[in-house]
Amino acid sequence: MKRLVLKYQNREELFRNIGNIFNGKHSGNNFYAIDDESMQGSVQYYEIDSNLILLKMDIEAIDDISLSRNPGSSPYMAIRFMISEQPLKMKITNGNQSIEETFCRKIFFSTAEFGVDIKIRKGQSIKLLALGFQRGLIGELLPDKLDTPFLRQIQDNKSSIYRQTDLSTLTYNNIQQFFVTINTRKEFTQLYAKSMAYYLLSEAMMQLCYNTQQVVNLNQNDIETIKKLETILSEEITENTPVLEDLSRRVNMSVSKMNKIFKYVFGKTVYAYHIELKMRKSLELLLSKKYSVSEVANIVGYSSTSKFAATFQKHFNTLPSKIV
Repeated sequence: MKRLVLKYQNREELFRNIGNIFNGKHSGNNFYAIDDESMQGSVQYYEIDSNLILLKMDIEAIDDISLSRNPGSSPYMAIRFMISEQPLKMKITNGNQSIEETFCRKIFFSTAEFGVDIKIRKGQSIKLLALGFQRGLIGELLPDKLDTPFLRQIQDNKSSIYRQTDLSTLTYNNIQQFFVTINTRKEFTQLYAKSMAYYLLSEAMMQLCYNTQQVVNLNQNDIETIKKLETILSEEITENTPVLEDLSRRVNMSVSKMNKIFKYVFGKTVYAYHIELKMRKSLELLLSKKYSVSEVANIVGYSSTSKFAATFQKHFNTLPSKIV
């Protein structure tokens, strides 16, 4: 597996490493076309303002690859909007601690102390928009909101922060449109990129600021317990709605603590995450072209094909019959 490492030490080094790491053809001040034995696509960056960067990545893996960013101590933090038609695996690390995610459409927020490693298998593709900015930018843009717990964390230079949430259908559609039209804007490209950057920043902050969940300080035991719970849910995709009391006994953690930590780590309840796992598995099965919609519904534990189709459409904004 070829390993591609992005280092966010500062803005200049970020820009320089994009060109060096991907060994792309420079065809402008901010565009790199990628076409080698491991991947193809493009990487673009836009300096929106002196302390705000927008990075756009649109790649398809020709071979198995790993996109990584090493942990650092930079004042920059990042919000990543990631889209893939097939589930991708990602590991987030902070010191000796790590969390593994599987996603199709997600928003990820983290400070520089968190490293990221995304596994992209041969034939898979990913669209990524990343906002890089310094902590002070949020205080400048939202001075009247600094009393919210999340913004207080951002303003504290000693806080290491990692959060994630689902990508809304509206934001997903706007990102897709941006990828299609950005390079046709010509003289308006920079203005379009700037408007998109602030739109994404506002969308992410709106979801993260008003998340009422409490801030949770995780220790290694908590992380291992939640990883065990996630494994149980992953292995029991075909089961009915999980019983929280049963799960809490299996992982030896109280229901209240389990709920609070799970929602903090995964951005959703245990039940919602279980449904998401079912939908990811459903998409994988449908994309294989080996099963009908009713067969997939049965495999992931739905006795009603119509109920399965309704849940699938709500999750992916399309009917499963459109995938087959």
